[in-house]
Amino acid sequence: MKPCLLTLLFAPFLLVSNVREITDPASYSAGTMSEQAIDQWFRNSIPEENFNLWHGKKERIYLHGAWKFRLLENSVRNQAGVDSRNRGKSADGVETDYGETNGFHRKLFQDSGWNVQPVPYTWIDTFPKPGKVKGGNPYADRALIHEGWYRKKFQLPASWENGRVFLQFRGISWKADIYLNGKRIGSYENSRPNHLWVGAGRTEEMFEFDLTDNLNAGTNTLAVKLFSPYRNGGIWQEVFLERRPAVFADKILITPDIASGELRLRTFFVNTTGKTVHIPLVAELKPWKSFRYERNWQSEEFTLSVQPIPAGRSEQTFRFRVGKPHLWSPEQPNLYHLILRDAKNRTVLAQERFGFRTFGTGRDSFLLNGKKIYLRGENSGCFGWSLCGVGPMHNGFGVLNKDRRMETMLKNYQACGYNLFRANGAFPLELYFDIADEIGLMFTTDDNPDISRIRLKNGTAILDSALKETIRKRCFTAFNHPSVVTGTFRNEAFEKQLIGTGFETCGWAPILNAMYEEYQKWDSTRPWGSSSGRGWKDGDLIYHPSLGTAKADYDICHPYGTNRKLKHAETDSYSASYRRFKNNYTRENGGSPRIMFVGESSEFYTFAPASDGGAVVFRNRKRDFSPHIRNGEFDRKWLAKNLRVIKPAYLSEACEYSLIPLLDSVNECESYRIQAWHNRQIIEQFRRLRSTVAGYILHLPGIFRRFTFGEYVSSTFQAAKLAQQPVLACFSGFAPRNLIAKKTFPTELYLINDSEHTLNAPTVTISQKNGPTQTPLRFPSLQPGEMWKLPVTISADGPDGESMLILTVHENGKEIGRNEFEIFVQDPAALRLSPRPRSELAVWGNHPEFQAFLKRLRLPFHTVNAVPENHGDILLLLPGISGNDLKTVAKWVEQGGKAIALELDSLCDDLRLRTMSSGFRDWTELTLKRHPLFAGLGQDQFRYWNGKEGDPGSMELFRNAILPLNDGVLAMSMTFNYRMGMTVAEFRHGNGRWLISQLRALERLEYDSIATRYLFNLLDYTTGGFNDPRAPQLITGKTGTRTYSVAPDRIVPIDLRPYANMGFRDDTAHDRKGGWSDHGPDHDARMFPVGKRTFAGILFDVIDPAQNNGKSCLVLRGGKITGTGFLPDRITGIKIGRQVEKLYFLMTSKYTPKAEFAALKIKMNIGRGGGGGTIAEHTIPLTGFRNLGDWWNVKEVPEALIGWRTAPEGAPVEVGVYVLEWTNPERNVEVESIDFISNSTGIPILIGISAQQ
Repeated sequence: MKPCLLTLLFAPFLLVSNVREITDPASYSAGTMSEQAIDQWFRNSIPEENFNLWHGKKERIYLHGAWKFRLLENSVRNQAGVDSRNRGKSADGVETDYGETNGFHRKLFQDSGWNVQPVPYTWIDTFPKPGKVKGGNPYADRALIHEGWYRKKFQLPASWENGRVFLQFRGISWKADIYLNGKRIGSYENSRPNHLWVGAGRTEEMFEFDLTDNLNAGTNTLAVKLFSPYRNGGIWQEVFLERRPAVFADKILITPDIASGELRLRTFFVNTTGKTVHIPLVAELKPWKSFRYERNWQSEEFTLSVQPIPAGRSEQTFRFRVGKPHLWSPEQPNLYHLILRDAKNRTVLAQERFGFRTFGTGRDSFLLNGKKIYLRGENSGCFGWSLCGVGPMHNGFGVLNKDRRMETMLKNYQACGYNLFRANGAFPLELYFDIADEIGLMFTTDDNPDISRIRLKNGTAILDSALKETIRKRCFTAFNHPSVVTGTFRNEAFEKQLIGTGFETCGWAPILNAMYEEYQKWDSTRPWGSSSGRGWKDGDLIYHPSLGTAKADYDICHPYGTNRKLKHAETDSYSASYRRFKNNYTRENGGSPRIMFVGESSEFYTFAPASDGGAVVFRNRKRDFSPHIRNGEFDRKWLAKNLRVIKPAYLSEACEYSLIPLLDSVNECESYRIQAWHNRQIIEQFRRLRSTVAGYILHLPGIFRRFTFGEYVSSTFQAAKLAQQPVLACFSGFAPRNLIAKKTFPTELYLINDSEHTLNAPTVTISQKNGPTQTPLRFPSLQPGEMWKLPVTISADGPDGESMLILTVHENGKEIGRNEFEIFVQDPAALRLSPRPRSELAVWGNHPEFQAFLKRLRLPFHTVNAVPENHGDILLLLPGISGNDLKTVAKWVEQGGKAIALELDSLCDDLRLRTMSSGFRDWTELTLKRHPLFAGLGQDQFRYWNGKEGDPGSMELFRNAILPLNDGVLAMSMTFNYRMGMTVAEFRHGNGRWLISQLRALERLEYDSIATRYLFNLLDYTTGGFNDPRAPQLITGKTGTRTYSVAPDRIVPIDLRPYANMGFRDDTAHDRKGGWSDHGPDHDARMFPVGKRTFAGILFDVIDPAQNNGKSCLVLRGGKITGTGFLPDRITGIKIGRQVEKLYFLMTSKYTPKAEFAALKIKMNIGRGGGGGTIAEHTIPLTGFRNLGDWWNVKEVPEALIGWRTAPEGAPVEVGVYVLEWTNPERNVEVESIDFISNSTGIPILIGISAQQ
């Protein structure tokens, strides 16, 4: 790429003959509309004051409306475009000289036969009604290169004869050459690469030219050649002419000091007279006024001491004091209008709007005007996939604030309680800032640099001049906007993105450091950071993605915390807590604390793009699930067959952690309702964590409908508004919600002051909806940004069922805050068994509280320690029953018994079921909602049962689920590898029946109202019939685990001790000393069993590293990204030395590609054996997911069997190893040895070899 510079030099063109002029009107935005009709539409539809901040203040002529236009298509293929996976990557296209050769740029060129194109607008969108033009799908013809030629005639008013005339573009895509009256004025190329994805490259990139010396009297002709490697080009932002005096300031950077009232004016003069001038200057300071904003206070004028202004560009700094400045803040967004004038003739040399405010960081909080402020925002892609997004921004004329839509969007955003807008992935239009300044909404910007514009020199990243110039202009654009309080300069920096850039070994740190220094160079008045710290490492959050040799440190620690463990994040004692993250970051940066600002904070993305190429999860689920839902419940046979393993099409980036059940996810309203509840939990939690977290950015919380101008969903909007009110009273995240009537429960009550004034002696009153009110609780006075908590007890009265506690905050007798806390009330004394005959319970196990509960219910029972002889009794198994006892019970049930099993740790093979731990134990989905077990309860009652303060695990609903999913499922949850497991199930078994419940209800008996009601329902149903006709027959037999069938005495394990080069345990990642793949303790195999063990029916001798100098397996080198370059790419001569019928290999791999990545070369000794052999060597190619799977997320593969699998504690998926079988085609020939070889892509791992004699 050429540097992104303004230039007056001709660039060399590549002559390309295969250029076609597109003439079909259907390929153009305006179709057959006339110039007059387009111009009239702009005049009638979009008043200039909607988008021009300086309307009536600066002399401008906007060139919006119809331009003559011709689109060219070059059939030369660009390299990037032919790759279907190249979404969002830059193109390697070339521009042509076709237009210049044919005179498109000349003043007198006849363009009467050309089409017309609205400006600003993109090529691919129809005008004025949004749609796609013919050939407007940029993904369809991604390999074709496009150029567009624009022509526009204009005349200047007579009043513009004196002074300078500038032409300014606010944004084009992608490269422009500008001609005026046939003369080339200059060119501009965006600093970011062109993207196939329409929204990705859209960003504010202003550029301008001085036209004065090339203007003609009367009519002038402007021609613009626009080169876009893809079809998504266009002049898509404002274009205007502006008149300025011969001497002017093109920018004044205004820095206020609120303590002294001083203003510092860093002024950049442009003197076009060719000589030094002396101009007496005055600065007029008055309240800002516009058609949507007005303030009234006394104007002031300050005389400035000026030095001579030399010809060309120069810089001067002025200072003066303002007596009583009106500060800018979200509650009081006061704005000033600064006018720099010639004191003699009152000529305006410059105008700026600004706010008198400071923004910085303290130890644990952001500071606005020296006071604490907590930031609350949402991840909003101005040109991408959320809020207004691509379509409305472009063809909805958000760029021009049509119908004041941008104002509506930002005001709605603010109305739900946000005080910060994160412009994700791109630097936004200045229009955003213009509006945000006036309504008091803060902004954080984003930038994603083109890495090709950065090079590494002696460990330091060097930015090219184009990137530096872009950074300067962006800093200048944002500098005087008080709404822009902070910014980031890289979103989601991952090491794999650096492959082929020269930064592979040092990581992102040098790049990010260079970006930080460049931003700081031009703007040190606001904090800067990188929104790239994320993930888990060694039980803690990674302090930053730059895991190379260099460290990166900025003003803000900005990790991503998807908060997948909602309740765990509530406590600092959790191994992956935010406090631990912040401490790590502080430690790694020399002990200097940094503000932690959490990005993309949410637990689930229900309406996010899915991982299967951009399809929407909600649509996929609705399409596929809806036909199999009857009367609000799944067809369980279909469910067991089709959703036993959740397909990628039904999962978005973090959708596996969703609290929205699969059944409810097909209903948009229900999904939003549940998401609204969860949004409140996230928001309140982060506000309580303010000693660690100084602000949050929610990611896809479903509050605003995508691709709209702030159209919101009522349920999520109101929930966010409630949780984000400035003064908030809320309970601890561990507060019990399921209350036993008249029983008191201890918890903690928080009062948070995020208003801009001090709360004086506030009180909080706790009352039950339609119930009693407690005595008001008094809190101390709270400064802005402060929080206080008190220990309290809560209780509730009947009636049984859903209710609500209301928290009301008062100050001086006035209500200033009100919050809601949903509860479920149950009085155990009100529980009455239904009147029907009862079977007696035979209780196996000991649980005094449960037995007392049975007595209160007057249920007949007796205790046993074996299966009862009477099949008429209901056998109830308490936790702890396993092994042979379960086998005995299974046979008893098969012969006609009925059994209830509570909270099993394991199951016997005879049932063809197994238990599996899950990382998603906080809720369960009801699949048969109208089953008697759930009488009086609903889906909302099966999430986060009561636990202990500070103990996240105590709130989980279950520990283990039952696999595989079958049509007896009554409630289910996701386990590892996206497999659905059963938490409650009922099925017939032979002549008997099982009901298995894994829900942790016993320990919560008469402590949790829902657990108590659930246990009552279970007892009422099972002792009063236990005969639901919908229960299916269980298919019994051994488990479906596949094994090789070989007599044990025919297997001989091969000794691999001399060849092992790594152990199973790795305590330190990337130290080149440890074991396994050298990726640290969270990624090793320390739990793998050693000694003589059977895997998939084959006996192996797994090396005990304690007996072999710490070595237990053979691990080979993977690709560069794996960090295993220190490992060998082969281990040869592994001695076999015997005749074999078959060989079995115990193996796994990491970073496994879907291709051949390793091999086992079997060397035959054809000089021995009966008659000798004919083949000296056999090769077993190891192909990912065909005959060898990955260690992580173990799955069946076609040509090998799973030998072992387990779920490491805290891991989201299972790990496992595989057994490969090789049959010797010449059994009478000795296998001499084996070479184990890697092609250095994936990491192959060999654990054992056994021979079948």
